[in-house]
Parts: sequence; C-alpha cells; structure tokens
Amino acid sequence: MTDLHENIKQAFGEIQAEEELKDYTKNAVLQKMQEKGCGYRRMQWRMAAVMACFFFLMISVWGWTVFMIPVSAVSVDVNPSVELGINRFDKVVSEKGYNKDGEVLLSELDLRYMDYRDAIEVLLGSFEKEKYLEDAQAVSITVSGENEKTNEKMISGITSCTAMASRNVTCSSCNPEEAKAAHEAGLSLGKYKAFLELKQLDAAVTVEEIKDLPMHQIRSWINELSEGADGIEVQNEENNNLCSGNNCNRKHGNGNGRRHKGRNRY
Repeated sequence: MTDLHENIKQAFGEIQAEEELKDYTKNAVLQKMQEKGCGYRRMQWRMAAVMACFFFLMISVWGWTVFMIPVSAVSVDVNPSVELGINRFDKVVSEKGYNKDGEVLLSELDLRYMDYRDAIEVLLGSFEKEKYLEDAQAVSITVSGENEKTNEKMISGITSCTAMASRNVTCSSCNPEEAKAAHEAGLSLGKYKAFLELKQLDAAVTVEEIKDLPMHQIRSWINELSEGADGIEVQNEENNNLCSGNNCNRKHGNGNGRRHKGRNRY
C-alpha cells in the first residue's frame, strides 16, 4: 500500500514539473517577443531622430544660403566709392570698395549683417569724421533692386533715415542691366550712372578717365559740358537765323571746339 501511494505522488509531481516547464517556456517566449518589439521600436526612434537631424541640417544650409544671397545693391560715392550687397531681409551681406579710399574705409568699419539703412548712416558719419564732406561735397547714393518697386522702397527707406539737406545727399536708382554693366566696367553704381551722363555729353569719355575721380569733379565736368551744350544750342539757333546754305557750318563753326574742355581741366 505504501508503494502505491509513493507511485501516485511521484506521478502527480511529474505533472506539476511539466506545468512549471510550460509556464517558464511561455514566459521566456513572451520576454523574447517583448525584447524584439522594444528593439524594433528603438530602431524606429533612432531612424526618426536621424531623419529629423538631416532635415534640420538641410533647412539650416538652405536658410543660410538664402540669407547670404544679395538681391539688391546700394552704392555710396563721394571720394570713397563703396557698394553694399543687400539680402531679401534688408541686411548687408557683402561689401566692396571701388577705389583705394573705399577699401580703406570698409576695412575700418563693421557693416556686415547690419540693416542697410543703419549701414548708410554709419558710412555718412564716417565721411563726416574723415572730412570727406568738407566744402559741401555731394554724396551720391544709388540703389539697384530686383524691380522698380524694390528700388522705390529702398530709396524711401534711405531718405527717411538720412538728413538729406544737411548732408547734400542725392538718391537715384538703376536697373539690373545697368548694375551688371557697372560691375563689368569696374565702377560703382553711382559712378557708372554719372559716367553715362557724361558719355551723353562727350562720347569720347572713357571709364579710365573717371574711375579715380571724386564724384564732385565728375559732377562739375558734367555741369560744364551741359552749360557748353546749352551755349552751343543757342549759338546754332542764332546761326540758323543768320545764314542758310552749305557755307553756314564753315563760316560759324559746328560747336565742337568746346567738347573736351572739361576733360582737359582735370
């Protein structure tokens, strides 16, 4: 009887051992599945983080590139001739001196990333400090933007913050084609526009002749030729009233004798 009881107890013990094995196996399998799931989720989070960093980097590079591209230009000419490149956020992102005085001036100033209106105020203040504005020398500010509307907006911004009358400042604009031609000629925007005025009065004028001239000398040259042209026009009108026929030009002259007076003066 004792042997039978022991056999039955042993049999039930084996059954219990099998249940424990099943539970252990099940728990082990579930744990492995959970670990695998967590690993997959971790991998997903890592990929998401990498992609986020990539997109952030791309946006940063794109944003910096856009920020650093000049879309407009402002030249300021007295004796120093300087030109500032302006981005779409009205900040100075490039600067260039178009003569030695301009290069020296820019080397002493820190205009990068300033609002262009503030930068112009700094330039005008420096002109006054360095005595460039003595004898009421004219300051020429020329803007070139993406379109005429941009030019008008920039000129309005400049005139609203600059004491124009007391500083003898004049503002004008030029189109992108003129700006390109100015840069190809090695001239600032303002000096190139003055060159075009001079060229209309004297077709023989060259870029080399005016490249290193202060703006007040160029303006004086233009004024002198303009006055001469007005006198010639009056004289020709009087001559037309006094004579006729093929001998008129030979007798009274054609007015070209004063043409280069301004250039020889300097």
